[in-house]
Amino acid sequence: MSYESEISKKTLDQFVKLGGYEIVRYDRASQRWKGVSEAARVTKLHRDTVTRILKEHPTKPVTKILPKYYEQFEETTGYKRLKVEIGHKPWFTDVKHVVLEAFHFLGNKDPVSWTLEDMQKVRRDCLKLRDPATNDIHPNYATELRRAIRALNMYELMPALEMVPKLPAGKKLEWFLEEPDLIKLLHVITRPDTLLYFYTGITTGARHSGIVTLTPERIKTARGEMLIYETKRKAYVPKVMPQCVIDLLNQYIIDFQFKGDQPIFPYGYEFYNRALKAAGKNAGLTDDTTTHILKHTFVSQASFHGVSLDIISKQTGTDETTLKKYYRAEDVRRARHELRGEEYGVISFPEWVEKTLHPHFVARYKEIKDRYARTDGLRLKPIVEPKAKAPRERKKRVFSWKAVQAIVESAPTTEKGKRLREYWKAIWEAHLKAPEKTYAELKEKLLRT
Repeated sequence: MSYESEISKKTLDQFVKLGGYEIVRYDRASQRWKGVSEAARVTKLHRDTVTRILKEHPTKPVTKILPKYYEQFEETTGYKRLKVEIGHKPWFTDVKHVVLEAFHFLGNKDPVSWTLEDMQKVRRDCLKLRDPATNDIHPNYATELRRAIRALNMYELMPALEMVPKLPAGKKLEWFLEEPDLIKLLHVITRPDTLLYFYTGITTGARHSGIVTLTPERIKTARGEMLIYETKRKAYVPKVMPQCVIDLLNQYIIDFQFKGDQPIFPYGYEFYNRALKAAGKNAGLTDDTTTHILKHTFVSQASFHGVSLDIISKQTGTDETTLKKYYRAEDVRRARHELRGEEYGVISFPEWVEKTLHPHFVARYKEIKDRYARTDGLRLKPIVEPKAKAPRERKKRVFSWKAVQAIVESAPTTEKGKRLREYWKAIWEAHLKAPEKTYAELKEKLLRT
């Protein structure tokens, strides 16, 4: 059905003239177009109708154009100054997004002309920057606005962004891996570096920022320690490790020939976070197994197996109050043991690691280590076995008298070609005299004569 019959030609022409085929934003979750274009606003056509027009008229020019205020924003003095000052920063896109929302909310007002009242209005009334949990501006958006204010040297706006409430605590005490989940997860990890990264995290409580700084020379085997970088202290801090973990790390270093100053976990946060999430999904776990769950797991499991809270606090670099509030899960078994006299049956933490976890890690490491190699002197790449070539089938030759005739009628220039022509000429003449005979019979007769 043509939509030209339902929409007047005048409206459709007006829609196209105003750049109606612009795409504001496509939301993959709902599979709908979000936002309203200038053409849709003037012609009062619904966004779904616009989408159907796009499908109905594929021959018309379809251009992906941002809303008009995007162009206006990029022409402002404030944006140009931001681009010069912080355009090279990796977080510039985030700053641009937040400043653009504030710019549009304030009626397309140039950022260099913003006042303290404007910033207070953005914080109080801009719904797109508001966090529903706190009913205030989202702290991440407040951070991006502060970065923009510093870049524009407009520090008089800073008071409007003071005392932004923090987000409510995210994952609670139940966010850790129980022993069965740990074993299921490690058996679906496919890379040796990810496996050892996982093992290091759950047995030391170190953060990602510290684990990735680990090098062979920072592993102190004789003392049972490794030097881990603590971002809060801005220094390398010794972390005690079970000896079996150190032994497996040293074996990994030998197998993949890491040198003294080379990071043994050479990838970044996104890589290991994505790898652990995929492994958790493959293992059938319900919670997201991010890099941070390793610290939660260490705190809870170490506490379950008798490690005191002050030692856990020193090991993780987190104060005891925070550990109690957000990290350490409730030990139901201990409560039932102390209140009902039920058997507790918990072994020490190093014994639990060595006797329960370590055999699984060693077995899995041996399974996957030969699938990878260091190809660029640093990173691990999977070894791709060359594909075996299928045996080539030789087709049965079919003798052709047409080909013989073509050779006889040819005019070769080389001596070898002339000799071949003489041979096939004799065969051809014999064939003309006795066409019922095969080439083999004619050849045999020719050789006898």
